[in-house]
Order: sequence, then structure tokens, then C-alpha cells
Amino acid sequence: MSNLNDALTALNTLAVPPGASVPESLDPATASLVQASQSWMFGPTVTGWGASGKVVGGQPSGTMALKIYVERKLSADDIPADQQIPAQITLPASGTVVEIDVEEIGTQTFQSNIGPVRPCPPGYSIGLLGDEGVGTLGCLVRDAHGQLMLLSNSHVIADSGNAAIGSKVIQPGPSDGGTADQAIATLANSVPLDFTPGFNNLVDAAVAQIADASLVNPAVPGIGVPATPPSAFPAQVGDRIQIVGRSSGASTGTIKDVNYRSKLNYPTADGSSGLAYFTDQILCDRYAIAGDSGSVVCDMNGVALGLHYCGSDTTSTFCKMSNVLALLNVSLDGTPPSPPATSADCQRAIDDNGLALLQIQGVSGLGIGEAVAPEQGQSVVIIYTESEKVSGLPRTLTVTRSGVPVIIDVRTEVQGTPILQ
Repeated sequence: MSNLNDALTALNTLAVPPGASVPESLDPATASLVQASQSWMFGPTVTGWGASGKVVGGQPSGTMALKIYVERKLSADDIPADQQIPAQITLPASGTVVEIDVEEIGTQTFQSNIGPVRPCPPGYSIGLLGDEGVGTLGCLVRDAHGQLMLLSNSHVIADSGNAAIGSKVIQPGPSDGGTADQAIATLANSVPLDFTPGFNNLVDAAVAQIADASLVNPAVPGIGVPATPPSAFPAQVGDRIQIVGRSSGASTGTIKDVNYRSKLNYPTADGSSGLAYFTDQILCDRYAIAGDSGSVVCDMNGVALGLHYCGSDTTSTFCKMSNVLALLNVSLDGTPPSPPATSADCQRAIDDNGLALLQIQGVSGLGIGEAVAPEQGQSVVIIYTESEKVSGLPRTLTVTRSGVPVIIDVRTEVQGTPILQ
């Protein structure tokens, strides 16, 4: 019977998307398993990956499994032999047998109360002027200088990172009748999406600077002002969560998988689309519908767990609030802004995480430097790589003793493979 550590080992070993390099550190048998499994791990109907409890006949079996989430289950006759997902795998390095559980969750899509409200609370319709989409005002945050901002998804208020800084965010959103004279904020920052092969994305998030504090209300209806989460994710499988969204209103759900990885197509600047792989996500049963994207996800005590951004006919997914706050360098309104990380914080983060980072294939060294915009001047950890396409790099680190989040600069400085001279 496989346990959670076994399932996580299988997930971390096999989750190598097509086009990404198989780590050279793997033994030959494991490398062969990774290559052989890509056809079924990343089959055309596969939409997500995780490590959670195996479900048999609709009931928990008590066994932890590598979870493969699919849009829909097909009969074996309709699936090419190399894309058929096995019932279990054996990890060559340890000989451990890991169960595999295939779960149908439908097709994942982006998800968008309607009407103008002043002051506008979280949970109501917002959108980017000139865009056809619509989503939800998640909550209010403040940057390191104390500037009040609204938080939502990048695909809701930043055109997935393609909109210009200063673009108007209107309430309600365009498809709900919002117009230019109903602007309440201007786009200030969004977390860039990484379309290179590999699970390189943590969040779909952006912030917009509030034009006038009187236009907004920080309290989520029925929940209150969201509380800041601890640095370690405070929820587990089976815990209940709640949101207030533009379409659903007040809604609740249950966490299914806290080790979830996903993929989504996003529009790119050239008018085409790019496939973004996400890691460190939370999968729940369905709590949201189209238009709820951007909603803050809270536990039943009002602690902000994350930001909702996509879902299927049977599930909903959110990214962790701790990652959102760190990558945007903001804090929830009502809490003091986190001071920027110092060089000493960066050194402690390297002390805590350096060995693990240096084991990632393609990483040749670590350093400390200053970030470029939007965190210009802030101390960051720099990762030196052998090439520009290295998968599995985190976006943030956390100092174990203090919980201080440290940003890894989006720059990746290439220095080649070091050799003796």
C-alpha cells in the first residue's frame, strides 16, 4: 500500500512535461521510466496531476496514490496503447509500488455579483477596459509603500500579462456593462506567465492601484476582511473552504488534493496561445463557475488560503495566497506591509534551500543581487543556470526560522557549465 511520500516521489519524478529535459541525475532505469511514461502522463485528455487519496466506488480507499486527472474517462478501445494509464508503477530506485488513480474532472476553463457597487466589496464583477472578459475582485492589498490595491487574476485584469501598466480596471467588468467612467483602479503589476516546458508557474495574479479608497470596501460579504495566512499552507485534504464570486455569490467547497499540478492555455502577446504548467496548486470539488475567477479563497475562519483562477465541471482550483503575496510583494489590507527581504534574509534562504536548488538539473550556482522592476533595489536570490530553459525553478524561497519570503529574481543569468581550468 503506497503512502503519501511514495505518491509524491512518483509525482515529482514523472512530472516532466514534453520538451523539458529529463534530469541527468536520475539513474538509467528511472530515466527510462520517465521517458516511457510521458505518453500517458501527458496524454490528450490529461488535465492535471497530484498526490492524494485513491477513490474506489466513490469512497476513499485508505491508499495514497499518484493522481491523474482527466477531462473524461475513455474505454481502453478508444485509447492508443502508449497512452493507456497503468494501475500502478514501480519506482526503480526503491522498488516501491505506487498506486495510480485516474479521476474524471471535466475540461478546465477560466471562471468569471453583477452591477456597479460603491463602495465595491470583494466578490463583485470587475474587468479590464477594452477586454471582453470578466471576473471577480478578490480582496484588497497594500504594496511595500502602503499603496492600496485590488487583487485579482492576471487573466481578469491584466489580459494574462499582455495589458499595459496603467490600463483601466472597471467595475462592473465590460461584459456586465461597465464603461470607462466606472474605472476604480489602474493596472500596477502582474506575475509573468512562463510558457517554457516545465512546471514553472505558481500563480495567476495581478494587482491594480485603487484610484480612491472611498470606491472600495475591504470586507468580503459574509466573511469579513480576509486574514493573512501563515507561511506554511494551513489546510489539508477534506477541509472546507469558502468564496464570494461574481457569478456564484457565496459558495463553499472541499479540498481534494494539496499537491496538485495543472496546465492551462493562455493568450500571448502575438495573438496566439501558450501552454502554462502550474505547480503547488490546490484542487477542490466544484465551488465556482464562470466569472468567479479572481475570488479570494478563505477557510471557514476567514483566513485567506488562495486565489481562485480555474475550474472544470466537477472541480475548482486555486493558487496559494502565500505565493501570490510574495510574488507581487504585497500584503493583505489590514496587515502591515512586509518589509523587503535583506541580503541577510537571502543568505539565510540559500542556507536553508541551497542544496535542494543545486540538485535541480541545469542549476550551476547561486548568488545574491538586486531585483529589476517592479521590485527594483530589493535583495533577491539569483539562480545561475547552464541554459535559459531550466524547469522546476521556484519563484520564491522562505527563510525557515523567520518565515520571511525571499523572491528569486525573474532574471536567469547564464554562465555555462563550469569546467576545471
